[in-house]
Amino acid sequence: MAKRRLTAQQLTYLRMVNEMIKRNGYPPTLRELGQELGGVPVSTVYGCLDRLRKRGLVAWESKRTRTLRLTEEGRRVVEGRNPLAHDHSKRAETGLAARFGAG
Repeated sequence: MAKRRLTAQQLTYLRMVNEMIKRNGYPPTLRELGQELGGVPVSTVYGCLDRLRKRGLVAWESKRTRTLRLTEEGRRVVEGRNPLAHDHSKRAETGLAARFGAG
């Protein structure tokens, strides 16, 4: 069974985590990620990241801050070397982060 493609929201989250790690030299907290995505609530950030974790694209250590990271598969998606990203890659680059609310 083939894996479903990522949603634009999921791809945006992956790219933002990658960008924040590169920019700051360390992973963001859920609150920082939500603020960077335009004020998204922590619960929404957690929900999206948890779905990405279940797909094997991100990982973190439970009950520890700043342990969020992209897996090798997650890095392939961000770099466009994985077909899961192809449907939404162009739209996710055009500022969808500012449009996301709950969900």
